[in-house]
Amino acid sequence: MEKFFNTAGPIIKEDHYYISSFDRVDYEEIERLIRQKRYFVLHAPRQTGKTSALLEMMERINSEGRYDCLYVNIEASQVDRDDAIVRDHFVGQNLERLYRLVQEYILPLFFPYFIVKNF
Repeated sequence: MEKFFNTAGPIIKEDHYYISSFDRVDYEEIERLIRQKRYFVLHAPRQTGKTSALLEMMERINSEGRYDCLYVNIEASQVDRDDAIVRDHFVGQNLERLYRLVQEYILPLFFPYFIVKNF
């Protein structure tokens, strides 16, 4: 398939033209914040590559082997900001998925003999 400019969703390097996230963000600063166990925010307008940058950073962090990085999208929780029941349902679903991922993939890395009981 011929490459094209993507205008929706994360970049797929094999399919889309792109500029590496590491040319657009101060990754050294982000690495410093991660080492210090601090939070950081990527703030930019819609469709400017925030998700692609996070996915690219996750890939690099995981390949370095020092940390295990997991990307979780909770955007669905914004479906209806005024409807707390709908919002809480979507947040709950995503937290449940995250909990399962942690149980299945993260805990065994650090506690190979740890058995998690389902609630």
